[in-house]
Amino acid sequence: MTLSSANADPSHPVVRPTGSITLFSPSGEPTALLHAKTLTAFRTALSSTCLLEKRTTVRNLTVFGCGLQAYWHIRLALKVRGHTIRHVNIINRQFSDNAKHIMKKLYAIPAVVKQAEGWSSAKISILTPTFGDFERLQAEHIVEADAIYCCTPSTQELFPAEVLMDREARRKGRLIVAIGSYTPGMRELPKDLLTRATRSHEPGHRHFHKHAVEGGVVIVDTISGAMKEAGEIIDAGLNPRQLVE
Repeated sequence: MTLSSANADPSHPVVRPTGSITLFSPSGEPTALLHAKTLTAFRTALSSTCLLEKRTTVRNLTVFGCGLQAYWHIRLALKVRGHTIRHVNIINRQFSDNAKHIMKKLYAIPAVVKQAEGWSSAKISILTPTFGDFERLQAEHIVEADAIYCCTPSTQELFPAEVLMDREARRKGRLIVAIGSYTPGMRELPKDLLTRATRSHEPGHRHFHKHAVEGGVVIVDTISGAMKEAGEIIDAGLNPRQLVE
């Protein structure tokens, strides 16, 4: 692990926490050096993909962010559900270098791989606030999505709860994965969305979507960690009984 010392010369560039992992052969010889940041992004996306595989329908993806987490969430989704995915809508706060980079990486994937995974005709687009009709287009991408991935270090909600809380939007079930918040001051999802998803009802109350019983839980990596670090969970006032590891 490398990082800037507390006594570092302020004229030098700041070194953010950066780790690496060395892989060894059975005989003890080093065979590879992995950047921990890439491995972390891949591992996190792999966890999200386990939930995606449970979805009956996955045609439209909406992804907030353009970093490594966003790339690997998209890449693994295309690998396991590419035969049904038709649209990948990336939303970012600006058309940054990261935005250009993620598009280049996705378009650079060989045609033979796209064809083998079934997404050679999928459309990949990026939306930023520079678009004149940004609010409307963002709302459409969110409502149409079968899965929404939030992969940003945001300190405020990425979209208003109302987008997904009217009767028409709630007719469609969707997977929402928020992986960006790792401090109490960070959040990506609106508080009202979480409280509605977890609120309890009288026994026998039915949700109009597929006649399911309404009132659920939020799936987290660890309950203790989420209660201390996940800004959305803390802001929404959720208790451990509303979380599942």
